[in-house]
Amino acid sequence: MNCEVIRMISETEREVWHFSLMASIGTPNLYFDYFSVEIKQPNQRKWRTMLYWQRLIQRDNTIKEPPLPDDVIKEARMLIKNQIDILPITK
Repeated sequence: MNCEVIRMISETEREVWHFSLMASIGTPNLYFDYFSVEIKQPNQRKWRTMLYWQRLIQRDNTIKEPPLPDDVIKEARMLIKNQIDILPITK
C-alpha cells in the first residue's frame, strides 16, 4: 500500500514524499521511500525532478538527508489509515 504527500512551494515548484506500508507476517512498517523536489515550466504539463532521495537506491541520490517534517508524517499516516478503512473484508 502506497501513499504520496505533495507540498506546493510555488506554482512551478513542489516537494513530494512517497511512503509504503509493508504488512506481512511480523511487524508492519511504514517506510519513507522517496523524496523529490520537482519543477514545472509554465507551458508544460509534466513535473521534472530536480533533486531526489531514494531509500533503496542510494548511490544516485542528489540529496544526502531529505527533510521529513512532522506534518508530512501525520498526513502520510492519515492517508494510509484512510486506505485501510475502505479495504473490503473477504472470507
